[in-house]
Amino acid sequence: MSDLKSFIVNKPGKFFSESITDPDGAVTEKIDPTLDLANTSSIASQVNQARLLGTQQIDVDYSKFENHTFFNSAQVNVTTAFDTIINKFPFDGTKLEINTFIDSLTGFEKYVYDNIPKNTGYLNFSASSYISVPDKAGVKFKTLSKNISGDPLIDPLNKPFTFEAQIFLPPAPGSSNNKTQIIVQKLSGSNNDYNSVVGDRKGFTLMLSASETYSADIAQLHGYVVSGSAKLFITGALKRGEFSHVAVVYDKVNDELSQLRLYINSDLASTSSLATIGKFGSENSDFLIGSGSAFTAPNIHVIEQEQTFSGSIDELRFFHEARTEKQIKLYRYKTVFADDNLRLYYKFNEPTGALGNVDTSALNSVVLDSSGNSMHTYISNYHHTLRSTGSVVVPLKHERDSLNPVLFPSYTQTMNFNESLLLTASRYDIANPNLITNLIPRHYFSEGETKDGVDNFGMSTTVITGSSLPGSAKIGSQQILSSLLFIWAKQFDELKITLDAFKTLLYTDYESQENVPNVFLKKLMSHYGFNVPNLFTSTATLEELVDGENIIDKNYGTTSTNSLTYIQNNLLRRLLANIQHIIKNKGTLNGLKMLIRSTGIDPDKSIRIKTFGKSSSGQIYDSYQKKNVILTYLNLTSSAADCFITSSYLSGSRVEPGYPEIAGTYQFSNSVFTTAPGHGFISNNKSDGLYTSGSWTYECIYKLPTTRVYNTTQSLTRLITTGTLTDHTGSTDKGIVANLVALSSSNPVLRLYVQPSATATAADLPNPQYLSLSLTGSKIFDGKPWHVSFGRTRNDKINSHYSSSYFLRAASDVDELYVTSSLFCDNMGTNVFENIHSNYNASGLYIAIGNENDDSGYLVSSDAYFLNNFSIAPGESRARAFNGMISNIRFWSKDLTAQEWKEHIRNKDSLGVNNPNTNFCFEQTMSGSFEKLRTNVTFQQYVTESNASGKILLLDNSQNNTHFDGFDFSASSQIIFQDYTQSSFLIPNIDHGASVDKVRIRGFQQYKNISGSQFASMSPVHNIARAEEVSDDMRISIELSIIDALDADIIKMFSTLEQFNNYVSSPEMMFADKYDDIENIREVYFNRLTEKIHLKGFYKLFRYMDSVLSGLIEHVLPYKTKYFGTHLTIESHLLERAKVKHHYSDTYLTETEKQLPSNIYKDFNSST
Repeated sequence: MSDLKSFIVNKPGKFFSESITDPDGAVTEKIDPTLDLANTSSIASQVNQARLLGTQQIDVDYSKFENHTFFNSAQVNVTTAFDTIINKFPFDGTKLEINTFIDSLTGFEKYVYDNIPKNTGYLNFSASSYISVPDKAGVKFKTLSKNISGDPLIDPLNKPFTFEAQIFLPPAPGSSNNKTQIIVQKLSGSNNDYNSVVGDRKGFTLMLSASETYSADIAQLHGYVVSGSAKLFITGALKRGEFSHVAVVYDKVNDELSQLRLYINSDLASTSSLATIGKFGSENSDFLIGSGSAFTAPNIHVIEQEQTFSGSIDELRFFHEARTEKQIKLYRYKTVFADDNLRLYYKFNEPTGALGNVDTSALNSVVLDSSGNSMHTYISNYHHTLRSTGSVVVPLKHERDSLNPVLFPSYTQTMNFNESLLLTASRYDIANPNLITNLIPRHYFSEGETKDGVDNFGMSTTVITGSSLPGSAKIGSQQILSSLLFIWAKQFDELKITLDAFKTLLYTDYESQENVPNVFLKKLMSHYGFNVPNLFTSTATLEELVDGENIIDKNYGTTSTNSLTYIQNNLLRRLLANIQHIIKNKGTLNGLKMLIRSTGIDPDKSIRIKTFGKSSSGQIYDSYQKKNVILTYLNLTSSAADCFITSSYLSGSRVEPGYPEIAGTYQFSNSVFTTAPGHGFISNNKSDGLYTSGSWTYECIYKLPTTRVYNTTQSLTRLITTGTLTDHTGSTDKGIVANLVALSSSNPVLRLYVQPSATATAADLPNPQYLSLSLTGSKIFDGKPWHVSFGRTRNDKINSHYSSSYFLRAASDVDELYVTSSLFCDNMGTNVFENIHSNYNASGLYIAIGNENDDSGYLVSSDAYFLNNFSIAPGESRARAFNGMISNIRFWSKDLTAQEWKEHIRNKDSLGVNNPNTNFCFEQTMSGSFEKLRTNVTFQQYVTESNASGKILLLDNSQNNTHFDGFDFSASSQIIFQDYTQSSFLIPNIDHGASVDKVRIRGFQQYKNISGSQFASMSPVHNIARAEEVSDDMRISIELSIIDALDADIIKMFSTLEQFNNYVSSPEMMFADKYDDIENIREVYFNRLTEKIHLKGFYKLFRYMDSVLSGLIEHVLPYKTKYFGTHLTIESHLLERAKVKHHYSDTYLTETEKQLPSNIYKDFNSST
């Protein structure tokens, strides 16, 4: 029992080896892994024990009586459970007593305990409300009290003491709140009258002081300990509008001198001078909370409160010991438990509402003492709003709801829960043929039926009653005979539940019910040959392992409701659910990944599984690896019918030199240049800033539903222009310049309509007057993700005087490509792709997807321009309806090549271009760098719901601030979702000699299969070229490298490694000092990173992998495999490459050649 003391009482101790601080400043303790937690005798702590201590360890659906009540009466089960919980729960007990009680519950009783109402809160003080606590144990509520001695236990006499509380001060609306308010007080003498005798002025007061320099945000906190002519004084500042943890420590420095310390939010705020303080002698005085008496501190005028305390208090504790700073920090956010030094403890967790039998009952104002000293009392001038806690979050973030059941039997929610269970139980008893009372003839119960008020089964049907104090619940009684039968029946039921659990010892699934209990999961893993260590014990704290404290949900910033033991059990179930597949795939990469994935780690993202085998060619080839990736979709299907999104205008400042040539001139300050001399110069012609002024590409991933009823003509996207004359009305309206529509039929069609020219009359338009580009064969309505893109290659890029080339592409994967293109004369009149014009293109085009419901902006007539002119373009060219999901909207001021497009299909996250040195996002000084990505909306953002107005901001990740806005979605609804899809990516580890797939096909009978293979040729193949030979070996390692994630992002710049191969292996690079092109790319790329790398979190992942998974991995590898283990790799990234410079002269001569006369060799560096 001595080993348990530190675990049970409120002190750090033997179980703990070091302290850990969480991000919010809460301190906890790390487990000493050499100690056996089984000594705690708590079921929750049995992380290593494969034994059943009770049926609550067997996960049965206890809400259904047929799963656990076989011979006993269901009604008796219900009444017994409520009697046990309400009358016997040790709410003021030690931690050991509470754990022992919870462990003693049966499975059904634990179900009732888990579902009985719980409450955590605080107490508000307002008007004239306050609490007066008589310093006599058990003087009030004797039936509730475990200590009825009447002894004064609060008065510290001559001992040190500590007062702690969470205190909230409301924001002060004005100086009227700047008044003296006593928070707590314990003075000798009269409770309410000013003490005129100096010798009676002994005690402790904590108060808010009226400040001469009033502040609406800060209040002055004063603390006094007075004893005759001696005093101790402390002061500090409390911030209004939030809870602050306040601790006042009265410490005896030696037998004579004492000192007072003030801690605010665990930080030392004030220390008093030393003074001699005698005994308080306040055993006959009440402990006051929220009010107090006038007193005189030596050398200070009389201090008298001007009003009762106005604010909130939670977790009020009074100890007969001087708590250390470490103890104060450790329990700042945590519940404490009864021990010898804890003399008063108010959690203020009583619920609001009627607690007594009637709404006006005095019991509604009861305050329960959880110190074990039975200092229960009432709130004076109570009203229900004092317990309303909705306005401010409860300050104890690690307070466990499970330890705070509402034990008042007349509480409405408790009674409703009891009645609901009894109703279901009575119906079950009537239908249960195995009820034990069926063994006894009915006439044996007839006497009790009339005399004791029980039914013909010998059972009471009365709901719980009582005086509404905890421990006062009364349940109906049974006859002696039926009571005896039910005692045995309960044991039989418990035995049957246990025996049924043994039938499931070799079966498990993702769900925990009706299969192997959690305590046997490790044993079952051992049965299959896997020895599993504790997944978290080496790094976890006891609170995290058992109670789930300090585990933060990173997505929402809230504390997790699940403990690490719960998480460990679920991971083991995932392993066991896949164990047969893992064993069958043993020795394969798939089996290894399945094992790692079952433990909660994505092997395609977090780690690198390195198998060896290197080509001897010395060339850099495109090598791909498949992985599952998450695509984030915006759902325009389940929201409002007219929801739509629009982009910012596709325009900016033209600063990049080169193609397309500018119409204006570059200027900087007052200087004007005909060409751009470098970064910082801007074209003075607004049309040059249009992203559509040269060549351009739009691309997006679409996923259209297969079962929803939708319009047969879907507008996948539109390019819209605005101007005052787009429809001849003289007001700013919208013109549809391009519209990509999908036509649903047995043979779906993608059709692109384009008409960018504004002319005086329709007759001035080219023939044909608009472009209609159709693409057949694509099954875009099959429910799969389809990558669709279209764009323009400007006429001067293809050496055409008049016509530009327009293309339309669609693909579901790289093996199913659909492409079409056509020339179209688009330079007649004012081409809004290339020109800013107040009448036709005031600000640039924008992208629209969905049904814009502003019909007034889309006036259609025979006089309108663009596709709005119904005399020119068909009706489907103006379609706006869309029902589906979209992902990865991108717009490029560049015509993507087929190779670049294919890489974007393979790798859904790729932003690859053939020459990233010029065409990646952030380059601005290279000639031709205007052609690059302009917007990239991936929908990977924190805000995934529409606001109350049905709007949402969709962020552009290209850092060009071309954001999208969403309109008319269902209010406050989830509209962004995630889904897994398979993707292939270029392997960035070009120097590691890694081989992903060691089965290599060398010959194909069909020529179309050769294009996607690195070394294959037409069959038959009899010999392998020496340059293509591969040396495989049996080594394998698992590497965790923070650079691996960086390389995976860098490789997204490239559509192929052909250009990278030129950067490093072109002949002239042999004599260079460095790789200039790679350095340029590096400078461009690192503009993309905007956040810090979290090295600590990465190291924790490595520790978990190294300590837990290494042993498991060895079980799934073939015997001949050389497993190098798990390594934390420190390496250079892809764009960080060392260079060895080669030199001329005699560097490469042998020693013999160096000794020959120098005039034999010609100096190739000279001109002679």
